[in-house]
Amino acid sequence: MKKIVLLVLLLSLVGCLQDNPCEDVRFQLNEPGGFGRNEVTCLIDGETVWHSSRIETSGGGMNVINPHKFYIKKSPKKEKGRIVEDSLGQIVYTDYFEMSLETFNSSECKNDRFFHYEINMRMKGFNDNIDTVIDSDFTIGNNFMYENKPGYSNYYFGTDFKTRVYLNRKDSIVYGTFDGTLYETEGLAGNKTIVDSIKITNGVFDYKYDYRHVQYLD
Repeated sequence: MKKIVLLVLLLSLVGCLQDNPCEDVRFQLNEPGGFGRNEVTCLIDGETVWHSSRIETSGGGMNVINPHKFYIKKSPKKEKGRIVEDSLGQIVYTDYFEMSLETFNSSECKNDRFFHYEINMRMKGFNDNIDTVIDSDFTIGNNFMYENKPGYSNYYFGTDFKTRVYLNRKDSIVYGTFDGTLYETEGLAGNKTIVDSIKITNGVFDYKYDYRHVQYLD
């Protein structure tokens, strides 16, 4: 009799878990550190934990041949609008890097507010000695646009978005922190109005790359 009762309770518990698929979805925020965890975490509006272990590099999505390629871009140095060359006629490049990552929400819970969303991060203007990023472009949007969910960005109103990047070349790890506000906007470029906003805090990215490709921008 006791076995029958236990079986009934077990089946009831399984049924509850099936009815509430989000109950088992629990993610923790990461601490900065550069451990090569291949994870991105942040807190959205003080309540939703974004977690992703699905990181891809930018440049047209995942590279099929080398899915762990990490891009760093270096731009040529310019003076009065013209590219600077050295005494041998070689282009002189700036000491500032640009990198970008694309990360998808790891939550498979359909009731999650940001289900099917992705975060794209582009960070520009740092190097081995300067970790403060001069220019940061962050967007979070739904990669299934037919679901008609809003997208958020700091592109037009992102002056308060702060990002730091740290390079560990010895162990092939890039990591950093980010926080700021992303905005849902409408209207034409140069005449955008804010519809909604979300606050990003406690942001941490930690990525171990198998291969680093420096792309020189002419």
